[in-house]
Amino acid sequence: MIPSVTLLRAVISVSEVSGDFNLLSSVLNGQIGLCMLPLASSNGYIKPLVPINLNFVARVFDLVAEKKGMSIQRKSERYSTLSASLEFVKALNASVSEGELPKIENLAGILGNQVNVKNVMSGEIIFYSRNEKLEDDVKVIIPRQVSEHRNIIDRLTGAATPFVVTYMQVSKLVLLAYVPKGLEQQLEKALALLGEIGVGGLRSRGLGRFTLEKIKLPPEDEQVLGKIVPITIAPCNRYALVFGELPLSWDAVKWKNSFFDLQVITGYAGPSYAQVLFGPLIVTRPGAVVKIGDCSKTHEVERIEIGERLLPSTFVFVPLVIVGE
Repeated sequence: MIPSVTLLRAVISVSEVSGDFNLLSSVLNGQIGLCMLPLASSNGYIKPLVPINLNFVARVFDLVAEKKGMSIQRKSERYSTLSASLEFVKALNASVSEGELPKIENLAGILGNQVNVKNVMSGEIIFYSRNEKLEDDVKVIIPRQVSEHRNIIDRLTGAATPFVVTYMQVSKLVLLAYVPKGLEQQLEKALALLGEIGVGGLRSRGLGRFTLEKIKLPPEDEQVLGKIVPITIAPCNRYALVFGELPLSWDAVKWKNSFFDLQVITGYAGPSYAQVLFGPLIVTRPGAVVKIGDCSKTHEVERIEIGERLLPSTFVFVPLVIVGE
């Protein structure tokens, strides 16, 4: 998937190119959050899906499926709808007391009354809430990265140099954006320009070029959108499900009470004419479950500057999170 930090870096770049410093300031100050999600499609409707790739979350949902008589293989790809993700977070906050860690059995017991499970035609497992309906012919649409092996042959010596070309298959994704009022059109213009340029994704992964199209989500998904906010303004002393990446240096999270996997982000920073390889950044994977700390701490945006003094590259970590009531 396209990291949310990559999307924000790209918006920063196109804002600088277009001279839209109002939008640039909003991104740098943590007022804008972006994420791209896979989707389920059937009979013309589209539902965003949240990948379940964290061991803790997967064990909870797998136990729910087991209680409903369905056995899930370890290698199966699991997804939850926005409504099911909200039910998970609500059950998570309801299952623990202050200072306690959630127990999988208790959480699965609460969640099992609110969530159903379906094995769809394309082979994936989808968890969805009781107020949703999934058609029998629903399919999960996931962008796949294709690798092609190529050879460069030196006709003078006959030597061959193999290399690999990777690209994204033509597909669809759902882009969720949290933007302050008055900046909607500016963000749309920046994303349209970004679509013409393409999202590279640190030279090794990326979406490439894309086009934007506004869509209307099902009513049950529209209701959940109000519960999805940037982590910088999320309610305190509550658990949240994170749709993006978060560095361990963000001190508003109680990391000892959180559940997450780590990944390393590395690549090149700076413009194309003067790029430098930056050191690795250790961040959480999307799907982390974090306990947001006390409101006495200011939830300031986490920014990391990488690169030379005159050619900095800014990483802004403002992942979208889903929080319960």
